[in-house]
Amino acid sequence: MKVYLVYNYTKDADDINNVIDKIFDTKRKAYDYVIKKYYSEKFYQNMRTDWLDNNASEFVEEKEVE
Repeated sequence: MKVYLVYNYTKDADDINNVIDKIFDTKRKAYDYVIKKYYSEKFYQNMRTDWLDNNASEFVEEKEVE
């Protein structure tokens, strides 16, 4: 089963400030959470979904769990 970890900061192996904020069962839910958290509603409402997804992807990591 795949899960999607959402980090509070940009994902970087050398960054000790990385903290898992939430865990989701779908990539879409994880992306939506990041978009709503890091972009104000006024800002992201007019942006293209692919642009928002691309920017949100740096906060999301896919992991395989049993």
